[in-house]
Amino acid sequence: MDNNILYLFNNTRAVILAHKAIRQMNLKSLIIPVPRSISSQCGMCIETTKINEIDIDTTLEELNIAFKKYSGYSK
Repeated sequence: MDNNILYLFNNTRAVILAHKAIRQMNLKSLIIPVPRSISSQCGMCIETTKINEIDIDTTLEELNIAFKKYSGYSK
């Protein structure tokens, strides 16, 4: 079972805003290129661990940042 989750966004601005919000919560995350096997309108996504999922989902929804999640990701 993989512990990583990817957050996909429609544009680069949303990625940057989401990453800033995640960092303000003191949660670890990385901005990475979207893997080729996953389609997205934006070429970047945020990788983090599933343990942070509920907190991140809640924060992004409160900030009205649209996102999709991909939880079947493995490096």
